Amino acid sequence: MKYQMIAAIFAVFLSAAAHADWKDSYRGYADAIESGDEAAALAFARKAWLEAKEALPPSENRALLAQNYAGLAVIAEPEASLAPLDDALALAEAGFGLHGHELAALRFMKSEVEAALDRRDRAKTRAAVDAYLEVSIEGAVASPLIAQAFRLGQNLNIEERNADLADLGSRVSDVLFSLEGVPPDILLSAEVLRAVGILGDKPVIARLRQYRASRALNDRRFVTYVDRMELSWRRFNAIIGMFEPVETIEEVDTVASQAMAWRSLINAFQYSFEAARSAREGRSEYHRLTAWDPSCANAYRWQKRPVNFPREAYGSNGAVLVGFHLNRRGLVVQPRVITEIPREQFSPSVLRDLDNWVAEVDPAASEQCLRDLIVPLQFATPVF
Repeated sequence: MKYQMIAAIFAVFLSAAAHADWKDSYRGYADAIESGDEAAALAFARKAWLEAKEALPPSENRALLAQNYAGLAVIAEPEASLAPLDDALALAEAGFGLHGHELAALRFMKSEVEAALDRRDRAKTRAAVDAYLEVSIEGAVASPLIAQAFRLGQNLNIEERNADLADLGSRVSDVLFSLEGVPPDILLSAEVLRAVGILGDKPVIARLRQYRASRALNDRRFVTYVDRMELSWRRFNAIIGMFEPVETIEEVDTVASQAMAWRSLINAFQYSFEAARSAREGRSEYHRLTAWDPSCANAYRWQKRPVNFPREAYGSNGAVLVGFHLNRRGLVVQPRVITEIPREQFSPSVLRDLDNWVAEVDPAASEQCLRDLIVPLQFATPVF
């Protein structure tokens, strides 16, 4: 499922007395947007803005045309977007175009482009994060800003700027979860930004050692870490809940299974320290991927279920979602990896371990109760 992100078409008063060329170019832009021709839309938007800049004084029309072009160019041609962004910002500061993008949104758009063009500049990337945090929820839902926020998140991840990524991801997730109708795969991508940031925030993790000794929560950043971790768990759980439970492993949706793997990984971190364990209190529904029949509750009981942390993966964290059936002897048959984080780091060891799992099966258990079982396994290197 793809989430189509196109620049919004802002109202331009074509009946106004002005130079005809920019009107014709704007009509070409609008037609290209309607037909889905992004390259033509970009070219017409640029032409309309340049013509309006020559023909019009500072005005609402000129401001909106600058925003139109900038909104397309920030992703397609980042460096070229700086000039229309400067024009749009100057006009917005004079009070023009504010029913298009708000001033804070335009500031973020420019700041993010500058960071994208020089992603290793820590000051620029942090400035872009701070600028995004200043944008209102209403302003942040515009498609160019969402696309830019994801690009900024990807760059922060590449540069391992996890504290900044946690700040950005939290805001992006809050923005998208405030909307109706956002596809689950986009919500998952947003929540993964937050999860990667909080779980990789090494300065905070280092503080956990001090907390373990003192049992005191004096570090506000640590409290934020705990709260964000729990909210991330609940968001992943909510994404799973967007899918109806299915009957077989083969029917499990990829997005739902990935959300469950991330939920499991959050669980692994939460078991590491007391404050996060207590934060788990008050959870309501725990969503499943496959349909659950209460009559199967006592169909089998595990006697042996070894899970070994592979030596070659020590120092890493991950989650593996496995599916299988049980035979009447309580042995695992037809095991498969449904999804894992990260790929192929823990699953080879898990599949070997499954050969040694043994359950005591109730003779009265139905065949249905022994089929299409899904087990999430999480691996976390202790932080203490």
